[in-house]
Amino acid sequence: MIVSTRGDAFAISTELINVSENRQIWGSQYNPRLADFQTIQEQISREISDKLRVQLTGKDLQRMAHQSTTDSAAYQLYLQGRFQWNKRTLEGMQESLDYFQQAIQKDPQYALAYAGQADAYAQRFPFLSRLELKEGVVDFGRNIPPSDTTMVAATAGVLMRDDLHSALANLMTQTLVEVHSKPVINANGEAAIFGRAAAFPIAADPEFPLADEARRVYRSGAPFLQRYLPFWLATLFDRTVVLLVPILGLAFPLMRFAPMLYNWRVRRGIVRWYGELKKVEDGVRSDAGPEQVAQAAADIDRIEASVNEITLPLGFTNQLYDLLQHIEAVRRRLGVDGRQRVPREEIAGG
Repeated sequence: MIVSTRGDAFAISTELINVSENRQIWGSQYNPRLADFQTIQEQISREISDKLRVQLTGKDLQRMAHQSTTDSAAYQLYLQGRFQWNKRTLEGMQESLDYFQQAIQKDPQYALAYAGQADAYAQRFPFLSRLELKEGVVDFGRNIPPSDTTMVAATAGVLMRDDLHSALANLMTQTLVEVHSKPVINANGEAAIFGRAAAFPIAADPEFPLADEARRVYRSGAPFLQRYLPFWLATLFDRTVVLLVPILGLAFPLMRFAPMLYNWRVRRGIVRWYGELKKVEDGVRSDAGPEQVAQAAADIDRIEASVNEITLPLGFTNQLYDLLQHIEAVRRRLGVDGRQRVPREEIAGG
């Protein structure tokens, strides 16, 4: 079809071609004025259907007439609205709404204007959706509605507070996906008109961001543990893992210092008596009297008795024997005799 214009007059050249045989089935030319444009459209449709031997019923003809308008001004407003709508800009959406509304005011029965208005609303406001109510879907016997009807509906959304526990958010998302993944059938065995399976919930919302837990459910489904374990047990395990990860992260570096801490703790019990022995040795001068020497001997005996009571692992017994030898060396240096001691069969045990 080729359309050319001159003022308010149109020149329309149409051809119907059999592509497989490369031959013309039908062709015609029309020279309508703008006021007759809608009538010419219907005439061309009828002639093409005749050539194709397609029999249009009275209902088909009525639908064709219902979609169009006899008001050329309304049709022009509709075309201007579609032109603005196709710009896909904010200003274009607003202007297209104005044109569609003016077309409806010109012809309240103009179905295409209502369809254009629905498209403009759905694109201008992301929370709106265009719906199409099919002919006869409400009541098939009485054919309600009598033709396809374009509607606009708000998008339903489920919102959650920021402080909602992540486990509850995850479980709620799983429940929503599971419930709405199946068609809803009422008691009469009829499905909801607009209740298509998996149409709700959706992962994209124009106003609110998708929660992290909901995004995980949409991407991967239920967590691995919740597929095989009760919810409470899987949640408890997850919490335990979250708690153990930082603890283990601190424990591994600290394990490097564990041997050094252990050696320091064992040696601390031996070094303490070295300090006591040094104090006794420094307290006895060369001109010390018999009482001072006797006191020093008693202190050395006390230190030796305490050292004999120390129990150490086998790896540290050599340090214990060294301490005993140093005690004896101090005793000889101070010229005091040690008390009679019953030798132990085992000084240290592991």
